[in-house]
Order: sequence, then structure tokens, then C-alpha cells
Amino acid sequence: MRAATFGIFFGALALSACATAPNVSRDTQPVPSRWVEGATRVYSAFDNRWAETPFEHGAMSIVAAERGDLRTFRIVPCHDGIVCSNTARGRHGRIETQGDVTVVSGLFGRTFYLERGGDGRVERRGHSAPLAWDSDVVRVGGE
Repeated sequence: MRAATFGIFFGALALSACATAPNVSRDTQPVPSRWVEGATRVYSAFDNRWAETPFEHGAMSIVAAERGDLRTFRIVPCHDGIVCSNTARGRHGRIETQGDVTVVSGLFGRTFYLERGGDGRVERRGHSAPLAWDSDVVRVGGE
């Protein structure tokens, strides 16, 4: 009986302590900007170190949602900075690098802006849509 009374007393005490604790959220406690900038630099360095670059492993598959429709594309490096649609014998397009972005133009009536790690965007007739890409190479084992 004493143990039950003891448990009820401390349970009520614990609940009352929680109810009177000040409401401190992360929004009210600002994070110093130097921490955010430092974390961003570390993340970017890590991301750039381990992220795959476009055409690093050859052919690529691209998925984009354009105006509510899911579109898929396959781009294959042909030769001498030229890329082809679907196979090595498909239509030719141009590839160039602008900073950290690989730009593919002249294929499928679109311009693809491919970033490291599988992100990017596709533009067609002034409209832009996000895309995701990955290499077509099947990798077995650890990377």
C-alpha cells in the first residue's frame, strides 16, 4: 500500500513538473549563423566527395515530372563530348560543363541541367521541372 501511494505521489509530482516547465522550442533559440555556414560547407564537401557525377559510369536514366506527367529519358555518351538519345546510334546532342552542372542540349527537345548526386532540372519551351538521374550500370558489391 505504501509503495502504491509513493508511486502515485511521485507520478503526480513528475506530471506537474512537466506542466510548469517553460516552453522552449528550437525556433526560439536561434542557431549561430557560423554553425549553419560551417555545417553547409562540411555537407557540401562530403556530398561532392562521394556524389556520382553525370556520365561517370556511362549511360544514364532520367526521370522528370513535366506538367503532371512522368517522363523518362535515356542518354548515352557516344564519343568526343557528344551524347546520344537511348542508344549509341541515336540522335546526337551536345554536352558541356558549367561549373558543377553538366548541361545536355539537343536531345528530346529539352535541355537537361544535371548536378552531382542525381539531381537537376529539365527545361522545355520556357518551363522548368525537377529531375532525378542515375547511371544505368549495374554495380555489384561495395562501392
